[in-house]
Amino acid sequence: MTLKPIAVCFYLALAYWLSSVNPMLKMFFFPTLAAIAFFFMSRVNQMKELFTISAAAIAASLIGSIFFFIDPGVFSFLFASLITISLILYYKITAAPVLAVAVIPFFAHPTMMWLFPLSLSVTLAGLIAVLWMCQKLETQFGKLLAFSAKKNVANEELSYD
Repeated sequence: MTLKPIAVCFYLALAYWLSSVNPMLKMFFFPTLAAIAFFFMSRVNQMKELFTISAAAIAASLIGSIFFFIDPGVFSFLFASLITISLILYYKITAAPVLAVAVIPFFAHPTMMWLFPLSLSVTLAGLIAVLWMCQKLETQFGKLLAFSAKKNVANEELSYD
């Protein structure tokens, strides 16, 4: 297991713990955060993509929250979904968790309209920071680890001759 999956799991555990110990931070953890984290970790290699998908997720959370606070019924859910899908298709964003984020207010029932978009923004910023730090550590120490592994292989080959 490499550094990124371990760091992401620790980050998700931290978000879960924060949301469980403090009622004000209840919206810091949501299942879609794990999907976004895995998506970022496994498919996205450039920071620009991380920011684009994060911006789309924040916009989707705003759309979902606005429609939920207008009316928490099925038509608001439908319109929030349709608008979000339209934006995803228009901007060619290939991240399914963006649609999932738009509908979270309909089952989480936040008490304030801005609560979920703000929580999502903070958690995504933290996730990007964790992945950025992992990338820097892998860049700095990855060569050292690769050199060490090659050296051990070379020593083993010499000992078998």
